[in-house]
Amino acid sequence: MAYVRVSSVAQKPDLANQRAFLEQFCVAAGKAVAEYLEDVGSGLNYKRRNFLRLMER
Repeated sequence: MAYVRVSSVAQKPDLANQRAFLEQFCVAAGKAVAEYLEDVGSGLNYKRRNFLRLMER
């Protein structure tokens, strides 16, 4: 499982860039990723939906 986040909707294009970079990194490192979780929200907000899913797992 891998997680990417940006702070605001204005940065949403950066979310795709982060995910692409993370996918490339995982492939190069030989790490299999079954699921990617993404959130748009402040790093200080601990009630982000996918962040909570990640912590539950």
